[in-house]
Amino acid sequence: MVKHAFEDRVLLVPYDKKSAYLVLDSGVGPGTFFERLRRFKVKLLTVCPATWLWDVAQELSSSAILHGVDIEHKMFRPVRPANMSFSVNTVTNLPAEWTERFDIVHQRLLLTALRKDEWVAAISNMHRVLRPGGWMQLGEVGDWHSGPVTIKHRRFVHTLFAARQLDLD
Repeated sequence: MVKHAFEDRVLLVPYDKKSAYLVLDSGVGPGTFFERLRRFKVKLLTVCPATWLWDVAQELSSSAILHGVDIEHKMFRPVRPANMSFSVNTVTNLPAEWTERFDIVHQRLLLTALRKDEWVAAISNMHRVLRPGGWMQLGEVGDWHSGPVTIKHRRFVHTLFAARQLDLD
């Protein structure tokens, strides 16, 4: 849906299709939220790991180097292009040797994974690994208002987030 809204693009920062960028996707998997829903037998559309990184591989030159991290290796695609790699890491403590390494850092939907007290470390780490002049693309959701039908759902989500010490704001 997001890709469709942005003219079939997932990379929203300025870029040149021919340049050899070094791109980091910090949190490639469908996340623990979707895993919990599956345990309760909630029917979902297929949610594939590294979907954003896979789409970026189609947008950028094959000379771009694409790297994804997540807290579990099961979030990584076994079949991938030669310029795509993965490692087990956490966005709250990225490796020191990555300082000023990446041209583009992407992160989305960590809202269901990071507690309030972890956000400062996550944003600081993503900023630290950016090269000077690099771009950070964040994709989170905020509170939503779409009529009286969503009021009960919003209360449930707020209660769930508060119980897990997650921050919806």
